[in-house]
Amino acid sequence: MLHALDGRLSAATYREIAEAVFGPQAVREPGWKTLPVRAQTIRLVKDAIAMMNRGYLQFLRGR
Repeated sequence: MLHALDGRLSAATYREIAEAVFGPQAVREPGWKTLPVRAQTIRLVKDAIAMMNRGYLQFLRGR
């Protein structure tokens, strides 16, 4: 999640983040827009941003 957040804060595209997190083989297939790894990457970035924006406090409290 931190790796995905770092990429997004550095203005990397979701495809670039997916390649860095899951490896180049994960994004080589045609049809990037419909690959499950794309949705997973977007979810990772979204969750990481939420954690960065004080969501980590709920995590630490066990909620």
